[in-house]
Amino acid sequence: MEVLTAASVPQVLKIAYDALLFSWTQYENVEGNQTQCHLLIQRCQDLFFEVNNQLSDLGLVGKISREGGLAAYLRGLEKACTTVKTTIGRLADKGFAWRLLNQDKIKEELAAAETAIADALTIFNFGAHLSAQRLQLDIASAQKADREELVARLDSLAYSDKKILAALEDDARRLDSLAHSDRKILAALQDDARRQRRLEESMLAFTKHIERIAQTWSALPNGSTELSFLTASSALQHLSRQPASQIPHWGVMGLQVIFNPAQGTAVAPSSAPNSTTLPDTVLRAKARYSYVASPDDPNDLSFTKGEILEILDRSSEWWQGRKADGTIGTVPSNFFFII
Repeated sequence: MEVLTAASVPQVLKIAYDALLFSWTQYENVEGNQTQCHLLIQRCQDLFFEVNNQLSDLGLVGKISREGGLAAYLRGLEKACTTVKTTIGRLADKGFAWRLLNQDKIKEELAAAETAIADALTIFNFGAHLSAQRLQLDIASAQKADREELVARLDSLAYSDKKILAALEDDARRLDSLAHSDRKILAALQDDARRQRRLEESMLAFTKHIERIAQTWSALPNGSTELSFLTASSALQHLSRQPASQIPHWGVMGLQVIFNPAQGTAVAPSSAPNSTTLPDTVLRAKARYSYVASPDDPNDLSFTKGEILEILDRSSEWWQGRKADGTIGTVPSNFFFII
């Protein structure tokens, strides 16, 4: 392909040259109509070279002016090149979706550019290879090629849309599965909470029962010296009406009361042989899951799945617990179950 540099272009052809140069830099952005745009630019370039060669052969380069006898020929060339430049520039500014939805309008604009080139060809009539009839045949072929390219592009987009849809459906199935798992975990947590409330209610009832028994100690006869009654575990089982397997292990296995006749009151034995005192109950919980403490909360406590903590305070949703190494901090209550 013959190439002209800006330095070798006659001044009278400068407008046409600049229009051609701009069109070549923009036509690749007209996706879906590139073949037609390429053909129109190529025809304008052929016409441009033919005019330049004619001027050179006649020795008119540098002598012809826009007001001379060849002014009509120059205006025809400039009009054709400028029309192609304007059409391609306008289409390049539009998006692919706009061009897809406005093919009729694009066809009209390309036809106007084709007419401008055909008029210039008619004026110069440089031969059959530059005839308007040949241009029309080439344009029809280019339109067919662009249609085929457009169909291929739409098929590609449709295939991509199918892949995206399949991925979305797969994500939806995974979300349903996760939701099902979350429901099972929630049900288990709710069940544990119900069991814990029942145990707490049973322990409260047991405490009240012990208080009622203590109130009767002062009324014991003077000849009584010792009172033994049912163990704490048996009493808790009786009050809660639960199987023994579901009663938590207590450190206290029995309770003795020694009556002091001199004072007329019942007291717990301190130095009496074989006496048993009621120790503080240690509440322990086992972690269902692992947890990493927040770096922004110095009171937050990390733990691993299966780790056992002593629960010091559970008056809120965040319990205060102590690890085996003595570290104390707050932990989320729904991550634990009482053991």
